Amino acid sequence: SYQVRLKDRYTGRVVRTLFKPRVYGDAEGWHRAPIEWVAYELNLMLGLDLVPPVALRNDVDVDGKHFDEGAFIYFVEGARVLEEVPEAEWGVDKERLLSDTRILDVLLQNSDRHMGHFMHAPHWDGGVPGPFLVDHAAGFRQDAYVSLEHENAFRTGPVTRIAASTYLRLRFLDSQSLTDAFAGVLSGRELRALVHRRNQILAYFDALVAERGIDSVVIDG
Repeated sequence: SYQVRLKDRYTGRVVRTLFKPRVYGDAEGWHRAPIEWVAYELNLMLGLDLVPPVALRNDVDVDGKHFDEGAFIYFVEGARVLEEVPEAEWGVDKERLLSDTRILDVLLQNSDRHMGHFMHAPHWDGGVPGPFLVDHAAGFRQDAYVSLEHENAFRTGPVTRIAASTYLRLRFLDSQSLTDAFAGVLSGRELRALVHRRNQILAYFDALVAERGIDSVVIDG
């Protein structure tokens, strides 16, 4: 990866980015740079805004090297590992954050969500301090399996609650919207698997609501 400063030709604004080139073989699925963009877009479709902005570009020259493809990721200034920030200063509800993160990771099949991938800094849109998520290039790895019932990095146990807004947004992630968003980056097989995982997530929470009641499962706000 390379740190690169990009200048807006119209406004003159300069932003700091991390450029991840796509490498041959995607490092056996552990470094598939375009998935950084998929994660960013999918996080927006879920209404989360937890993933820093990403742009995919072709034919990029960086540091005297030419790359056929790669992802430019917005570099968030002043970031700290979330674990080092007192929970009272996170700015979000912990249960909701971990639920939203796991739902995103199940959709992506991102098995690489360790503690160092939860960060905290002023948000890129507005500057309000809060958590954000990094490193999604291992998503869609063929041998990965990520479940809502798996333990998370904070060791709080399986996900059994979901934010109301995330629950609603999931229902709009149908095959057509996902195909429109990601065709050309994800294969047809990967898109079908993504829709299947979305259906499984909804079925999981629908069953919990039927068993425990909506107030015990759905997080308001």
